[in-house]
Amino acid sequence: MRKHHPKNERIKRAYTLYLEEAERMAPKSVDQALAAIALFEASTGYKDFARFHIEQARKFKRHLDEDLNPKTGRPIAKATSYGRLKAVGRFINWLAGRPGYKSRISYSDADYFNPSANEIMSPGMVYERRPSEKSEADQAATAGSLMVGLSVMRASVSRLM
Repeated sequence: MRKHHPKNERIKRAYTLYLEEAERMAPKSVDQALAAIALFEASTGYKDFARFHIEQARKFKRHLDEDLNPKTGRPIAKATSYGRLKAVGRFINWLAGRPGYKSRISYSDADYFNPSANEIMSPGMVYERRPSEKSEADQAATAGSLMVGLSVMRASVSRLM
């Protein structure tokens, strides 16, 4: 079975350059984006990116839902899935503006890589907190000093107005 497509390798190299120079991404972030793109490419059977179809995006999302963490054997974290979807979506969006891909991929095709609303962390989600190492007295003192600082700031702002 083929492990890569030469045309895809060239466009991934151009995208790497774009991420490093235009987006000023850190090398580790670039590596993570390229790893996500490689997973997507593998899920398509290493087809040419120019032959992109939205069904490939749907299949990739299903693949991520079924993917297991090799260390724990449990499903991958939602944050991992979210990061991979966003990385591939940004790549498809960038690809839509490249010569040779403009007529085959539209900017809206990247939207098919958006996670469902249930998969996105919202501010209202309840998170499990680690036990604090501070005593209750220390926490109360910290809260009290923050309140004093806040009232001082409010007084300063009201004098300015």
